[in-house]
Amino acid sequence: MTPSSVVVAGGSVSGLLAARELASNGIDVTVLEEDEEIGTPEKCGGLVSSRISEFGLVDVAKVVINKVKKAIIYSPSGASLELDVGRHNISVLDRRALDKQICSQASKAGASVIPLERVVKLERHPDFIKVGSRTKTFNCDFLVDARGRTSLAERDSNGVLPAAQYEVEGPWIDDDTVEVYLNQKETPGFFTWVIPMGNGSARIGAAGIGINGFKVVDKFLSTRRSSISKKIASTVVVSGPITPFIKDRVVAVGDAAGQTKPTTAGGIYTGGIGGMIAGQKIAESLIGDNPAILSLYEKDWMARFGSEFVFLKNARRIIRLLTDNQIDNIFMSLKGSGIEEFVSEDGDFDFHSKSILKALGMKGMGRLVSSIAKKEIKTMLSLT
Repeated sequence: MTPSSVVVAGGSVSGLLAARELASNGIDVTVLEEDEEIGTPEKCGGLVSSRISEFGLVDVAKVVINKVKKAIIYSPSGASLELDVGRHNISVLDRRALDKQICSQASKAGASVIPLERVVKLERHPDFIKVGSRTKTFNCDFLVDARGRTSLAERDSNGVLPAAQYEVEGPWIDDDTVEVYLNQKETPGFFTWVIPMGNGSARIGAAGIGINGFKVVDKFLSTRRSSISKKIASTVVVSGPITPFIKDRVVAVGDAAGQTKPTTAGGIYTGGIGGMIAGQKIAESLIGDNPAILSLYEKDWMARFGSEFVFLKNARRIIRLLTDNQIDNIFMSLKGSGIEEFVSEDGDFDFHSKSILKALGMKGMGRLVSSIAKKEIKTMLSLT
C-alpha cells in the first residue's frame, strides 16, 4: 500500500469527481468501473440546471444536447399544469459525454481508471481496507463507494424503485417540453416521464413501487407512433440521504449515499457535489494526517442540502398516500391559482421546497393535503 491511496468503486459522476479531486491533491487513486465503458449504459434522464458549472468541466457545451423551455405535469384524469421554465436554464445532458469528460479530467490529474472491474470483496483492517475486484486486489486507506443503486439497495431497499427508460423518436415529441404523468395505479409513488433530447427524440421512462417499468412504458407508447432505439432496465433512488456517509473507511457518495432528490430521483448535481466534497476532505485528511477532517464531508453536504432533502422526503410520504382522485382534486385547486406563474418566475430546479410551500399556501390546498398527512405537513413546515 502506498502512503496515501484510495480506491473508487464506480465510474459515474460522483465517483469520477471524487477521483479527480483526490488525484489533483496528489493522492494515488484507482477507479474500478464494472461496465466495459465509462458513461454506459446511460440510465438517467439527464436533466440539470446551470449549477452544473460548479463541477469545473472543461466544456459544458459539449455535454448539453438540448434545452428545455416548458414542463407539463399531468394528473391521472388528464388535467395539466404548464410551467414556463425557460428562464431556469435547464439542460438535457449526454451522460456518456459528461462522464467521459470528468474521467478525462481525473486521468489527466493522475487517476487510474479501469473498466470491467467490479468490487466483489471488502476486508476492513484497523489501518487500511482491502478491496478485491474481479481480477485485482488493493490495499488502500479508503474506499469511495460510488456503486450507486446496487450499493444503496444493501442498506435501504425500500428507497430503490424499479424503473425502465427508453430512447424514442416520434412526431408527437415536443423538443422544448418535459412531460410528467402522475398515476397511482400505473406508477404508484412516482411517475412516467418524457425528457426531450432534441430532433424529435426523447428519453421516456417510468418508475414506481413494485411495477414492471417496461410494461408501463410500452402501454404509454401504444397510442403514440414511435420508433424505439434503446431499452434500459434501471432503478431510481428516493430514500433521501442514508447516513452515516462514512463507515469503517468506506465513504459513500452519490446514489450510494442517497444523494438524490426523494421527489424526482434527480441527483447529478447533488451527487456530483457530494463526490467533490468527499474527494477534497479525504485528501485533506490524508495530507494533514488528521482523520477528523473527513467528518466534514457529511457535515458540509448536509449543511448545503440536508434540510431540503428532509423536506422533500416528507413531501414524498404525502405523495405516496394520495389517491388518483385526490391528485385530481389538487390539480383543480392549483389550476388558475397562480402556482404556474410562481414556479415559472421564482421556482428553483435544484431546490423544490419553495414551490411546494407555495402550493400548500394556495386556497384549499393546505386543508386538503393536511387531512391526508398531518404529521408530514407539520414536519415540513417546521423546517422552513
